[in-house]
Amino acid sequence: MKLKNISVATALLLALTGCGSSGGGGSSDRASSTPNNEIRNDQSTQDQASQQQAELDKLKSQLEQAEQKVADATKRLEAETAKANREAQAKQAVQQELNNAKTQLAQAEQKVADTTKRLEAETAKATSEDQAKQAVQKELNDAKATLEQAQTNLATALANATKQEQKINEFNELIKEVVGNQQGDGSTIGGYANTQIDDLPNGLNSAPYVVIYAEDGQGTVSGGYATIYKQNYSVVYGRDMRFFSDSLNAPNNFRIEERGFSGEKTTALPSEGNATYKGKAFTSNPAAIIHSGDLTYNVDFANRTGSGKLSGFSGIGDINLDEGRIGKTNHGAGPNYGVASSASMADGTRGEYDLVFYGPDAEEIAGNAYMYKQLDNTMRVNGGTARKYNQKDEQGNLIRGTHIGFGGTRGEIQK
Repeated sequence: MKLKNISVATALLLALTGCGSSGGGGSSDRASSTPNNEIRNDQSTQDQASQQQAELDKLKSQLEQAEQKVADATKRLEAETAKANREAQAKQAVQQELNNAKTQLAQAEQKVADTTKRLEAETAKATSEDQAKQAVQKELNDAKATLEQAQTNLATALANATKQEQKINEFNELIKEVVGNQQGDGSTIGGYANTQIDDLPNGLNSAPYVVIYAEDGQGTVSGGYATIYKQNYSVVYGRDMRFFSDSLNAPNNFRIEERGFSGEKTTALPSEGNATYKGKAFTSNPAAIIHSGDLTYNVDFANRTGSGKLSGFSGIGDINLDEGRIGKTNHGAGPNYGVASSASMADGTRGEYDLVFYGPDAEEIAGNAYMYKQLDNTMRVNGGTARKYNQKDEQGNLIRGTHIGFGGTRGEIQK
């Protein structure tokens, strides 16, 4: 639109310029007519020329303004074009930079993936090698442990063989002694005589024993190990039966026998005061070793009562010796003072016990407890002992429980 206005102004300027030149020629021709007319014509022509000059000047001014506007517009257009070019170039540069960044990112991601894959492969290889190494090491350790165990077992077997040979020799010598000393139909020969027990030290002792049952000239030999708890005035011993020479049933059983030896029986108890007896308790277990615990028994001589407990057994809870009254008993070596009462455990297991006082002033007690079930890690009693206590289960079967021997020595009487 601006260029169109400039073109129109230019055309008008040219037209006016042409008219001015033509008017001058006509005046010259008319001047030849009359002077007044000439004067008027001259004035008119000058006025027209002045007017045309003014218009021409105006048009020139408009033209200059239009040209300036065109120049300004052109300059702005060039500036805008340059700006657009720069922005396009910048956009292209940014796009190129973005494309380059995307390419680099893709390359980096691929490199990371490749490196990760290699790392996983190396890790798996290392893990496999480490596992293989650990497996070999474990196999080696197991082999060493097996070897050590085999060596230990061999040493144990050799030691057991030596002990077994020694025990067999002891049994053979004992059998020879028993058979040489006593023979006869219907007699029972114990493995120990009183004189042999007298030779033992006080405390817990263990030794082999042999018993011969003879009938009509045919003998049955049984044997095992005796656990003997010896005190100054009393002895408690249990027999752990391990073998028979005949086809008798149920070997491997245990029973307690109790006797008083080498001293006066208690004929008169203290009449006042309290005292505590302390000593040992014992039973047997499948390993044929002494299974021992502790005895604590409290006596009130004035009220003629006693109670205590057996404790300290491995794998067996405490056994309470419930309170009972002191009275006369025929247990052991004839009539004597003693206590017979119930026994109990925290898990509800029931039983019974009896004991006898020994020594001129009741210095010792010796007795046994029978629990109405076979306790863990113990030997069951033999059939004769089970029939003696005559406890049966819900099906009416005879219970073969656990037998425990005990003995203790009195402390000072507290009055």
